[in-house]
Amino acid sequence: MNRLRIVVCLEDSIYIHQIKDFSVVHVIKDTPANKNGLIALSYEGSNFYLAYPGEVVIFDVITYKNKTVIAAHDNPLAAIAFNSLDKLCDQVSDAILDAVLESDPVARVACETAVKSGMIMIFGEISSSSEDRDYEEIVRRTIKNIGYDDISKDETEECMPLTITLAHKLNVKLSELRRNGEFPWARPDSKTQVTCEYFNENGIVRPTRVHTVVVSIQHSKDISLADLRKEVLEKVICKVIPEKYLDEDTIYHINPCGTFTIGGPMCDAGLTGRKIIVDTYGGWGAHGGGAFSGKDSTKVDRSGAYAARWVAKSLVKANLCKRCLIQISYAIGIAEPISITVFSYGTGSKSDEELLEIIKKNFDLRPGKIIQ
Repeated sequence: MNRLRIVVCLEDSIYIHQIKDFSVVHVIKDTPANKNGLIALSYEGSNFYLAYPGEVVIFDVITYKNKTVIAAHDNPLAAIAFNSLDKLCDQVSDAILDAVLESDPVARVACETAVKSGMIMIFGEISSSSEDRDYEEIVRRTIKNIGYDDISKDETEECMPLTITLAHKLNVKLSELRRNGEFPWARPDSKTQVTCEYFNENGIVRPTRVHTVVVSIQHSKDISLADLRKEVLEKVICKVIPEKYLDEDTIYHINPCGTFTIGGPMCDAGLTGRKIIVDTYGGWGAHGGGAFSGKDSTKVDRSGAYAARWVAKSLVKANLCKRCLIQISYAIGIAEPISITVFSYGTGSKSDEELLEIIKKNFDLRPGKIIQ
């Protein structure tokens, strides 16, 4: 199954349904005996392919014609490689982390992933009492699910800066329309950026309007650039960004470089941890430089950053300040933080020194306690 079609595999025939309304669009009859239901539906570039065994048949799900036939393998295998999202490496690293911790909750994991042109490599350090896991299966399952995504502020319900919140929501909407079939031309690789104008009053910054929106999305050759830009503007940008922030002067850059038909690892290389700013606050807060993905909770790169976010959000939600940045530093082998720093930018009902005392009395920021 993918975002456009769903396939029902019987022993001697295959039914292809339109996922939007589940209507039957094509039937492949008299297929070789396939009692185990081995089948794969995926896409390569701008095409959608179906693979099923016997001699492995590669079938074009768009034109409903055989693309090619691959000589039978020694083992009954039907699988097709397909492109991925920019964040594929982070998701693979985290999937491996989850699998390890599921079988061994006290395991130590620092997993990295690299990807380029049909190859995925995982490496790093895993210390676990259980080694009975299929890493290849974990990787394949993760990329199949993809379809080939320590600061606090009160300007949004999530206590996140509006710019990064809107950028994330634009990507979520693109993925939603791609998966439900409304954007059949869309592909997984996409980038978004939102620029806002703010009003600063005594350290409290309030968004007043959206200045510029940038959306770049990989697509098939079946849509013109003009139609793509129109659909993204009407069905994504105008649906996601509240009307009060948009005006006649808002600038829209939708696929500003033109066509974008080849994306993911087929045109670029990927590596775990190369999107650490978009993973956090979009440049609003300071960053220690350590990535989150693929690291278990004993690594303060991840657990310490989560704890800092917890503290900052708690202060904002308690109306002790309107805007807050928490910095925590640790040393290997020392449980207590080496330092804790609070910046409320003059928006607090208490001084930064008083806020620091509140933190020390109410939050235990030792890594072991954070994990608990």
